Amino acid sequence: MDQAISVGGRVGHAARIAFAPLRMRHIVVPGDWRFIVAHTGVRAEKSGHVREAYNQRRSECERALASVAERGLQSHLVPTAPQGYPDLLRMMGSQAAIAAATEVLPAPLLSRFRHVVSEAARVDQAADCLSRTDFSGFGALMDDSHCSLRTDYEVSSEELDDLVDIARDGGAAGARLTGAGFGGCIVALASSDTVDAVLAAIAEQYYQPRGMSDRLGDCLFVAAPSAGASVDAL
Repeated sequence: MDQAISVGGRVGHAARIAFAPLRMRHIVVPGDWRFIVAHTGVRAEKSGHVREAYNQRRSECERALASVAERGLQSHLVPTAPQGYPDLLRMMGSQAAIAAATEVLPAPLLSRFRHVVSEAARVDQAADCLSRTDFSGFGALMDDSHCSLRTDYEVSSEELDDLVDIARDGGAAGARLTGAGFGGCIVALASSDTVDAVLAAIAEQYYQPRGMSDRLGDCLFVAAPSAGASVDAL
């Protein structure tokens, strides 16, 4: 996904990315929307304990999918074994899939499954909100996404949660961790009218108490949807 948007980005647009095969649908981002990126100051190194946690989540999602697919076959809810979550959801729908998961999955597999299924639904809903310029609806989906990442997928951290709360309290329409979690960044949605207040709240309530004010230029900025990579002939 990161590589796809790095190449396929378009000025002033978000992209709805799908795979197998890779395809992108560009959606105009309203001109008064602002996306704030704030780094926790905590690096989530892809090694050691964090790598084990990433791999564990992947394994749990795969095991959950296999169990729900088996129940779907037994209950004649799916005609053939699904080849992945998108395949399963096309066959069963999200409500039936979660109902089947509730019957067969123990914790934490049920939580992992619920996150994947609900997040897939939020992606479609977010694309619709963006198309309709539904600012508050898009922000609410970001909030719901972070809640799911924190409670069901369990990849948030105290620092990420603090940044999300500060951004929301400062006037953001919504905020969530971005990336794989366990550190790194959040992204928050503000408007052209509220962006300065949100930036100030984050600077004053997160970075100043941690002695990080000298790093604001590296850790806190407003991102704009831009063109992807290209080749320039010299």
